[in-house]
Amino acid sequence: MVWLPPIPKIKKELQSIIATERNRYRDALNKIAKARLEPGHVYEQALMLQKIADKALEG
Repeated sequence: MVWLPPIPKIKKELQSIIATERNRYRDALNKIAKARLEPGHVYEQALMLQKIADKALEG
């Protein structure tokens, strides 16, 4: 079963939720952009990047 957040009652509340999610993904992508790929962990890091990209594209 998938958990869904409660439906916002007002437009400002909805905009706030969207802005929060957008900022979370932006921060994650900034961290990735600054990260160095470690030679022994490139595959795991690539999978992590793929998961983050998938989540960003879902919304």
